[in-house]
Amino acid sequence: MWSALASHMSFIVGMLMWSMGCICAGLALEFPPALAILAGFSSAIVQLFFMVLFRTSPMGMPEVDGPPIPARILLIIIESTLIFNAYTGFSSGTYSNLKFFGLFVTYCVMVPVAVAKKHRMAGWENQPMAMFTGNKSS
Repeated sequence: MWSALASHMSFIVGMLMWSMGCICAGLALEFPPALAILAGFSSAIVQLFFMVLFRTSPMGMPEVDGPPIPARILLIIIESTLIFNAYTGFSSGTYSNLKFFGLFVTYCVMVPVAVAKKHRMAGWENQPMAMFTGNKSS
């Protein structure tokens, strides 16, 4: 159980680092800051709402409900605002290259999804406890 929890927390920290990396990559690709933040934030929010919808961690650990209700509301408001900003920016012509931005967001979202799926396929019970405790018998 402890190894699954440690794996879950490590995945969440890694997902947040990935999100920040996507924001930096978006800025390096010269997307406007609001679009770069949308790409990075989308990669994290997909994983968080996976936990809410399926009551399991991205790693497959059962009974992980995700963030508390106030955080869920705040995340929905932030993501909705970013999506509305992107929509109005692209429809008014302020932002261009929608296809490239869509591919970038897809990449930012799908990498953590694929990593989580790989770990769920192994099963949360099979997380290597010895890695965290040093005990070779687990």
